[in-house]
Amino acid sequence: NNFYLHSSEIQGNPQFKNISAGDFTLSSSSPAINHGLDLGYTFDFNGMTVPVGSAPDLGSYEYPVVIQ
Repeated sequence: NNFYLHSSEIQGNPQFKNISAGDFTLSSSSPAINHGLDLGYTFDFNGMTVPVGSAPDLGSYEYPVVIQ
């Protein structure tokens, strides 16, 4: 079976801050920042407003600073 990514999909290391410590928040260089879909959520798992930047982040936690 061959599977292909759609042009809007990304694949790679999400660059979580500290997986071994259970910290799945995103680092500032994460490719997941601003690449989520707006599904109508207004807060992430930490209670942070979603989205912070131009689009929601992928995953359960929104990166807390706008990345240019």
